[in-house]
Amino acid sequence: MYKFSIINNNLGISTLYHSVNDSAFLIIIEAIDWNFSQLEHSQGFNKLLNEAFQKINCNTDISEIPIAFATNLDCILKKRNNNLGLAEGLNFTGVSLTKQKLYVCSAGYTRVHLFQEKKLIHITRDHNLVSDFEENSTNKTLDVTFEDCPPLFFSHTRTLGLDIQPYKLPESFTWEVNGNYSVMVCSDKYHKFREPSKYNDLIFGNKDSAFISDEKIELGLFAKIEYLENLNI
Repeated sequence: MYKFSIINNNLGISTLYHSVNDSAFLIIIEAIDWNFSQLEHSQGFNKLLNEAFQKINCNTDISEIPIAFATNLDCILKKRNNNLGLAEGLNFTGVSLTKQKLYVCSAGYTRVHLFQEKKLIHITRDHNLVSDFEENSTNKTLDVTFEDCPPLFFSHTRTLGLDIQPYKLPESFTWEVNGNYSVMVCSDKYHKFREPSKYNDLIFGNKDSAFISDEKIELGLFAKIEYLENLNI
């Protein structure tokens, strides 16, 4: 029913995937910058996800798992940052999948894409100064590009583990699906804050993920999940 592929799980990236019956969930965390490797060496990056998982009540509904993970990780990181003197944070992605709905929670600028029949149906938005300006402005157009001013694109307004301003909680979405679909997650290292049409042809075309070049994997392709109604596991 669900076909999951880990494309990238390097240092600074940790992935947790679990499926049961007709549902599944995927959690991905990524260090904002290289200094976050301090946490990897001192605490264990994968242990961070496991610790957050252990704090989730066993009766938690599948729809609430992404936001529960985000809340737990945020609390854990803020406590550790205070203790360790770190001032880092995470890109966070949480997705719960069912036959009819996807429950998505995101913080940062890792992007979640939902595809049906090879068409982009939904995509999460980047949480940076540019996207916040465009969302809140009546003009809706900011005359700046990533090449012109990268700091505007790399400035977070939503992330985990930071207790500084501007800071907002992760955003949650519910996406309805019907039939087969696929979900792809990639980081800013791959999308580079471009429109999806500029980078998704290779990922979501007919080519299997095994044929995606090592260079692109290193650039931030994370994971892919396909839901196939007639797939026998």
